[in-house]
Amino acid sequence: MIDIEKVLKELAKKRPVFHSEADFQHALAWEIRDKYQNFDIRLEQRLLISNEKFGYIDLILIDKSQGKKIFIELKYKTKNSRIEFKKTDVYDDEIFELKNHTAHTDNKKLFYHDIDRLEYLVRSNQNSEAYAIFLTNSHLYYKNGSTNCLHTYKKDTIVPKSISSNQNLAWLDYSAVKDVCGVEVLFKCLVVKILK
Repeated sequence: MIDIEKVLKELAKKRPVFHSEADFQHALAWEIRDKYQNFDIRLEQRLLISNEKFGYIDLILIDKSQGKKIFIELKYKTKNSRIEFKKTDVYDDEIFELKNHTAHTDNKKLFYHDIDRLEYLVRSNQNSEAYAIFLTNSHLYYKNGSTNCLHTYKKDTIVPKSISSNQNLAWLDYSAVKDVCGVEVLFKCLVVKILK
């Protein structure tokens, strides 16, 4: 239906870094629209996301031919970096001043919360699928570049089915850029396909 990892690989060639989560959301929607013209795309649509609560979903893709919905939630958490691109064939002059998102434990909890909401949506929408995507340049969210440390959030926390299941979750390389001091800044992403 949609190869979200392939979309992210293509996006990384054009946009290896983002100013904010909203910038990431817009760029991903644009890339999906470019690759899959049969989708209508909605950003920040308000939906019933549990038995009694409403919330906003980052991206909703609607396959016009099959009536299928794809729900996507994004997290973009960074550590301090100043990245500057000079004009080339691919980039314009642009400076990225990335802020330091602290509270790593809380951010993992919020990602779990996103997954819980998506699990409810795929259960309550028959013809649907969903993805939770976490993009970061902070090594504190992953171990050794590939281990999914979200499994070990907290002992007393209920881990969503989509994380605790057998699916092969791994942090993937998204991009590597140099900051203004010449130090490599590595971005990794985790793509979780939501299970019913």
